[in-house]
Amino acid sequence: MQVTETLSDGLKRGFTVVLPAADLETRRTERLTSLGKTLRLPGFRPGKVPLPIVKQRYGTAVSAEVLEESVSQAMQRVLSERGLRPAQQPKIDMVTENPAEMAGDLEFKIELELLPDITLPDFGNIALTRHKAEVAPDVVDQMLERIAKSNRTLEPIEAETLDSRGHGVAANEVATVDYVGKIDGEPFEGGTGTDTEVEIGGEGFIPGFAEGIEGMKPGESRTINVTFPAD
Repeated sequence: MQVTETLSDGLKRGFTVVLPAADLETRRTERLTSLGKTLRLPGFRPGKVPLPIVKQRYGTAVSAEVLEESVSQAMQRVLSERGLRPAQQPKIDMVTENPAEMAGDLEFKIELELLPDITLPDFGNIALTRHKAEVAPDVVDQMLERIAKSNRTLEPIEAETLDSRGHGVAANEVATVDYVGKIDGEPFEGGTGTDTEVEIGGEGFIPGFAEGIEGMKPGESRTINVTFPAD
């Protein structure tokens, strides 16, 4: 194999490679001979097909296979012997016309761009600062309370229990209610709810609504006057 460097500009490299015809023909003959030992053709004993017949039938395909393999191996050898690291797949251009005919030496060009050499900086002098978050105790308590509420399990209160204690739903208890909101005596869109859970003393509902439910018992109805926030 003959290799000539044709380009060395920055990270760009170029080579012209010539593979001797004798080497290619040897490879092709070996491949055809090996193939003939496994062929089964009418009129011939298994594995005894003459080389000219094998070449006539499979010569084109075997030649293409040998050329592709030879070019690939030659390119890898060029890169390996020179310690080159291509940034992407090198470009191959055939110089020899009709290379599949394998009528002579095979000449082709290789063009590629190399990966740049990167020198890492010295990280030994870098100082790291660890920041510690300070959280006020009351913030922690609020978060724990919020987590506890989100994971709590509601237990139903029997009517007998409500009767025995002398009052209905109380603070920190949850009532399931149906309601119809009205403005000037007329229901309004989005003002009706069914099986809505309302925590007595809790937040998140219309101001005054939960307070108006406090003390109610199952089956009881009540009119509650509330004022909607300005926003």
